[in-house]
Amino acid sequence: MDALAGRLPLVYAALAVLAVLLPTPRRRALAGAGLGLLALATAAERVAPQGDLRFHQVNFALAAAGILLALLAPLTRGPADRIQPAANAGTAPRRSDLLLLTGLLLALLAPYLLLVGLGAALAVGWAAARSLRPPRPFPLAVLLLAAGCLGTALALMLIISGPVGGRLAGLAEAPFSLAAERLLTLLLGSALLLLSGAAPFVRLPWRVALAPLAAVLLLRLMAPLFPEGLRAWQAPAMLLLAIGVTWSVWRRAWPEAAIAGGLLALWSGVPEATLPGSVLVGWGWVVDTGATAAAARGVRMQSRWTGLVALPAGLAALPTLTAALRAQVLIPVLAVLGVVSGLLGLASLGARRKEAPLY
Repeated sequence: MDALAGRLPLVYAALAVLAVLLPTPRRRALAGAGLGLLALATAAERVAPQGDLRFHQVNFALAAAGILLALLAPLTRGPADRIQPAANAGTAPRRSDLLLLTGLLLALLAPYLLLVGLGAALAVGWAAARSLRPPRPFPLAVLLLAAGCLGTALALMLIISGPVGGRLAGLAEAPFSLAAERLLTLLLGSALLLLSGAAPFVRLPWRVALAPLAAVLLLRLMAPLFPEGLRAWQAPAMLLLAIGVTWSVWRRAWPEAAIAGGLLALWSGVPEATLPGSVLVGWGWVVDTGATAAAARGVRMQSRWTGLVALPAGLAALPTLTAALRAQVLIPVLAVLGVVSGLLGLASLGARRKEAPLY
């Protein structure tokens, strides 16, 4: 049984490659649902390898169902697919986007807290400019709230750190109390959830453009500096992101779903979540940006090959889920079941209509 469990990740990777090569979105949706069940079983076996016999039996039943569904997907039939514009298509990149890129790079690489804050301010300023043409009260209010939470948190961190200074490498030695950790995590976490573009903030002018900033704040500030605060607010944040993953899948908003899933894993605080969670966030950001630029120029990718775009996200999904399960059990399971139900719903929709999901 242990040998079989050890081969499940290889089976998952092979079926993920098969799924993205399938010719129609309906078949890819069915295979994706099977991959979701297989990923849940595989991750559960990796997180709790010493579970009782009934636990292993349920996992292998899920794995068998997932494998069967993925293998049956190529045999299904569906109508011819039409080439669709990218979801959330917007305007082409402008020179002002350099402000966003500068802010993201500064937040990612700067060694000092003040410079990280400057990078975040540049990125938020870029989003504010997008919300001012034309003026949109609700997005501006969201940005103001996020900026207020973020600015307050950074100021408190500088005050509490005292003689340690604002260098990130030394902030771990600052005297942050448990109450301070919880307050700072609440402020930073609220800011990153507002800025990330995850549900329910999915129709704001900047969409998912600030998602990398949210991941940077989580990885560089919250996770290493406030582990107790992260655990205190982990369940509600992960639940919100799990709802976001499900909602995005049902809306066919694949970049949003990947970003919400990546942030969900990063909220776990588990070190092994860093790489796959970052891959999902980065994949969602790059695909959304690329699809928007391509749509603005009238470029369309044939539906036959769009599945290949999803391969990095599909491969990163298994380690992401495994890391999330190490911190919470019920919430990641609900997220997977939501994704599976959404993919099955899209496959059923594709069987009745000529429209089908992009990937």
